[in-house]
Amino acid sequence: MPAQVYQLQAQKTRNVLGLPADYHLSPGLIMGKMHVRYMRRSRLSMEWPYLFGFIVNDPLLKKMKRSNLTGYSAYDVVIEREAGLNVLPTPHFNEILVTGKGGLAVTDPPIQPKLPCPVCHRNPTERVNYRSIALDESQWDGSDIFRFAHPFTGYIFVTHRWVDAIPENKFSGFKYRSTGGMMPGTKAIRR
Repeated sequence: MPAQVYQLQAQKTRNVLGLPADYHLSPGLIMGKMHVRYMRRSRLSMEWPYLFGFIVNDPLLKKMKRSNLTGYSAYDVVIEREAGLNVLPTPHFNEILVTGKGGLAVTDPPIQPKLPCPVCHRNPTERVNYRSIALDESQWDGSDIFRFAHPFTGYIFVTHRWVDAIPENKFSGFKYRSTGGMMPGTKAIRR
């Protein structure tokens, strides 16, 4: 697909889904409701059906909403059942799309961006092992759950407010990992 066609289609897709104009859409991204095959009776509050995204059960989503946490959108998940599980009630999950933005991370050594790609407008960087990662509060949108810009788009970060509202000992399927000196109380979330 030519670059101009991709850019126009990406903008149309963002408009239809109500995504911000700068929300990155990668070529090959599957759009629409997430389909999950229900193969076992899950008791986890959070599941990770694909590498960069997660789904939550109703009690966890209700707690997120009651706590007025910010930086995400929730979408219904289509559950496809295995034949042998038809006697069990179908669980309900919501996909969580992280919309919060942390901007460009402050790293040691500093991130060295190259010229932006003319198609996707992302700034590729030199691959480096970073000793530290920190938040530049002037670039952060203030969301309780957020991602940094490339090269850290695959990681999800949460604020101390999120950790207080969604404690590990009350919900399952995830762990918090300290980010050190990034920002007091800010943590990375992982499986």
